[in-house]
Amino acid sequence: MLALQPGTLDPLLSYLMLIRNLQQGKIADFRFLLAEKNEVKYFTLKYEGEETLKTKLGNLKTLKFSRINPDNPERHSAMWCAPDLRYLPVRIDHTEPGNKTISAWISQINHLDRVQ
Repeated sequence: MLALQPGTLDPLLSYLMLIRNLQQGKIADFRFLLAEKNEVKYFTLKYEGEETLKTKLGNLKTLKFSRINPDNPERHSAMWCAPDLRYLPVRIDHTEPGNKTISAWISQINHLDRVQ
């Protein structure tokens, strides 16, 4: 059994906590304890700056965050959150060793007003 410390997150919850921090105005690197597979270790989502992405919703201003696995630099992720959409992720990329990348892009949105 894996021993967890208080505040330990799983991969999905780490992204949700980042979104919550952004909604609270905390735009900075986000360090957290992550339970993944059979281990618990610290990771950092590094703030990379602003980027404008061309999406099916139009051009969106985003904040980019990246995560590199310290034990395996070929395994990394990036997420772009749109402030005008309450920091909803509009693109997520994940790369595994061997340069195998999965990308998810927003294509539509229902029932969420843009922030005015």
